[in-house]
Amino acid sequence: MDQILQWFEANAGKIIFLLVAIVAALLITKGLARVMRKVLDRTDMPSASIFINIMRVLVWILAASIVLQPVFGISPTTLMTALGVGGIAVSLGLKDTVANVISGFGLMLGKVIQPGDLVSVAGTAGVVRTSRGGRRWCASATATRWSYPIPCSTPRRWRSSRRPMKDA
Repeated sequence: MDQILQWFEANAGKIIFLLVAIVAALLITKGLARVMRKVLDRTDMPSASIFINIMRVLVWILAASIVLQPVFGISPTTLMTALGVGGIAVSLGLKDTVANVISGFGLMLGKVIQPGDLVSVAGTAGVVRTSRGGRRWCASATATRWSYPIPCSTPRRWRSSRRPMKDA
């Protein structure tokens, strides 16, 4: 029991610093999410939650890098270098997913398709039910009431209109 008390006495400052950093990251994340949601709700973007999620990840990465050296004795530059190399490896492995996300941003920001549009992709025509810009797919319901997830990077020739059309 005496050893536990000595450990707490020796590490009290580190524990307090860690708790303060966690509380600060929580408050900053909630505040920024609220502000970003208000700002993004004024725009025409169909799905703005991905921007809020990216902000949350960045805040927590910043909080973790601030805490690493004083609390755990780990140099944040070493960890960031390792994460950078790992990020390159993951991005090469997930190149199709990254292409779909970037194409989804293009579809969302360019307002190429909107929910309710009639689209035709590779012989399948349907009405767009959800346009998840920034994500990997758009769901399209066909005349037979089947729903198909369409990867955003697949259609190089999106055709959309509010009236019936022929396939590309």
